Amino acid sequence: MAEGFIPRGEEIIKDAVERFLNELIRQSLVQVAKTFWGKVTKCRVHDLLRDLAIQKALEVNFFDVYDPRSHSISSLCIRHVIHGQGERYLSLDLSNLKLRLIMFFDPDFCNMSLKNFSSVFQHLYVLYLEMRVDTMFFVLVPDAIGSLYHLKFLRLRGRIDDLPTSIGNLKNLQTLVINEGIYSCELPRETTDLINLTHLVAPFSKPLKRISKLTSLQVLKGVHCDQWKDVDQVDLVNLRELSMRYINKSYSLNNISSLKNLSTLSLFCRDGKSFPSLGFVNCCEELQKLRLKWRIEKLPHLFPNSITMWFL
Repeated sequence: MAEGFIPRGEEIIKDAVERFLNELIRQSLVQVAKTFWGKVTKCRVHDLLRDLAIQKALEVNFFDVYDPRSHSISSLCIRHVIHGQGERYLSLDLSNLKLRLIMFFDPDFCNMSLKNFSSVFQHLYVLYLEMRVDTMFFVLVPDAIGSLYHLKFLRLRGRIDDLPTSIGNLKNLQTLVINEGIYSCELPRETTDLINLTHLVAPFSKPLKRISKLTSLQVLKGVHCDQWKDVDQVDLVNLRELSMRYINKSYSLNNISSLKNLSTLSLFCRDGKSFPSLGFVNCCEELQKLRLKWRIEKLPHLFPNSITMWFL
C-alpha cells in the first residue's frame, strides 16, 4: 500500500489488498494460520513456495536479504531485509542507494543511534524496526527520523518510551504503529500534524490533544478512555475502527455515536471493572463488529441490525 502497488480507484485500498490476499488463499498459494473477526490476521506459505518466491525476488532485484557473513548487499535493490547483525548492516556504505523499504527483524538490535539517517534513508517509503523487547533499557528513537519526508509507513517494536517531536515533520505518513500490544509510549503533540495519517496504532500513555485534527484517520487503536473524552469526534468523519482501553464505569461513551462510519468497535474495561451505559451502540448504524471485554451489567434493549459479529 505504502509503495503504491495497489492501484487507486473507487475501491478502498485496504479492501483491495484483502481481495488480493483472498485470491492467493483461494489458489492455495497462501495458507491461513489465524483469523479474527472473519479476517486473516496471520498467514504462512510452504517452505518450497517461500524459497521459490525469495529466489525469484532476488533474480529480479525486487529485494535483497542482508548476509552478515559476506557483509555485503546488492546495490541494485531498493528494498532491504535484515534478520540479524543490524548494527553491522548500518556500517555499510549505503549513501548511493535510493532505498524505498527497510525491514529489521533483529532481536539484538536495541541501539537506534542511526547515524546519517537523513542522508542514507531520505528516499524511504517503508521503515519496519522490530527490536528486542525484554531489555531493561529503553530504545532511543533519533530526531533524524523526522527527516524521512517520503515515509508513508512506520512501524517500531521495542521498549520505546517516547517519540521525538520531529515525528510531526512526516507529512506523508499514512500508517504509524508503535509497540502494538506491548509497552505504552508517549506520543508528542506534533503527532497531530500528520495530516495524511489513516492508521494510528499505539498504546499511548498520555493524552494526545487535538487528535481530532487527524481528519483522515480510519483506524485508531490504543487510546485510553480518559483521553477519548476530550476528543471532538465530529471531525473524525473517516474513522472506521476504534479500539479503546481502560474504560471506567464513571465515563460516558455516548459521543462514540457521532462516528457515523464506524464499523468495528473494541472496548476494554480495567481488570474486573464494569462498563458504563452501552445505549450509544443503538445509534451506530454502520457498526458490524463489536467486542466488549470485562463486566457487562446491562445490555441495551436494541442493537443495530448491521452487527454481524460479537465478542463478549
